[in-house]
Amino acid sequence: LQILMSMVSIFITYRIFFRDSKRFLLPGILLLLTTPAQFIYASSIMAETLFQFLIVLMAWSVSQLSENLGYIRARRKNNFIADRHIWLFMLLFTLGMATKPVLYPFLVIIIPLSILLFIKSRRRSYLFALILPLLWITLYGIRNYHRTSSLQYSSIQTTNMLNYNLRYYLMDQYGSEAASETIDSLYETCGERDSYRAKNNCLSKKARKIIMEHPMKYGVFHLKGCARFFFDPGRFDLVTFFHLKPAGSSGFLYQLNAHGVSGAILFLTGEGWKLVIILALIFLFKIIKITGFLLYIFRGKADLPLRIFLILLVGYLSLVTGPLGASRFLLPVELFLIAGAIKGWISLVKDLRDRYALSTTGSDAGITKDPVS
Repeated sequence: LQILMSMVSIFITYRIFFRDSKRFLLPGILLLLTTPAQFIYASSIMAETLFQFLIVLMAWSVSQLSENLGYIRARRKNNFIADRHIWLFMLLFTLGMATKPVLYPFLVIIIPLSILLFIKSRRRSYLFALILPLLWITLYGIRNYHRTSSLQYSSIQTTNMLNYNLRYYLMDQYGSEAASETIDSLYETCGERDSYRAKNNCLSKKARKIIMEHPMKYGVFHLKGCARFFFDPGRFDLVTFFHLKPAGSSGFLYQLNAHGVSGAILFLTGEGWKLVIILALIFLFKIIKITGFLLYIFRGKADLPLRIFLILLVGYLSLVTGPLGASRFLLPVELFLIAGAIKGWISLVKDLRDRYALSTTGSDAGITKDPVS
């Protein structure tokens, strides 16, 4: 089922960006083959492929909405048929939050954006459709409150802040031993609280306090993780999927945070030259994909609603992933990077070719008009 979802996601992304054109098949296949995470996680029982499928459908609903703006404007009365893509987007967004909690803070962007679109278009569906994600958040929060006495949407928030963001930050600043001691002491201190809510609040408060002691230092560290989100070649994916190392052994991310760049390079040299060459090749194509995607996002005026949605979504996922940045977390938007890269690079090449042709034609015309000069 996941492999089928992966294939459908690829097909829908192709239709969103290229309609029925077959000119872009070969570069698309090449970039896809240098994205092993797309195949690895489709063959692993995890939520990644389902989450990607829902994200791709969200992008499709945005593209359909932008294509039908003329029809929507012509229908001055608010009706479900005209606004169905708005409702579909919110339904898919709700299902995405239910699949992976990382998406639910995206509501902070969705709510003001929906209000802005309502003010601009006077389509009440932009506001009414918000009922779907808000109702889900409310009901799930009430359920969690009855189970744990906490309205917290997911415990992964605290786990991520403590065991990854804070731990890796402390490792970067003071070393792995100091980081372990601090984290262990926090768990020991807060573990004495009576309820889950009290323990969770204690851990969150103390972790934030340590981070905010040096906000600029942590900010720089967090931004490094955001960059790694885009460029991690996926060593962990390959090593884990093909059982190249025993489970629980330290990985590249750990070595990078514990011993810096020199430690990470030393770690890679012990991985074997074949794996290093494969990772280097994947990294090279990562650069091609990211730069091409940026060209697509910031050049031209076509597909503006889709491009705005993609830059908000990709930027958001990068920001919330932070120090844990790895190829697995890029997977939900990886297909957009591939398709956007193709459009971006082709658009740039076409513009350069047209400018060259124009300059050549201008030179020829000048010589014809004034042969003496």
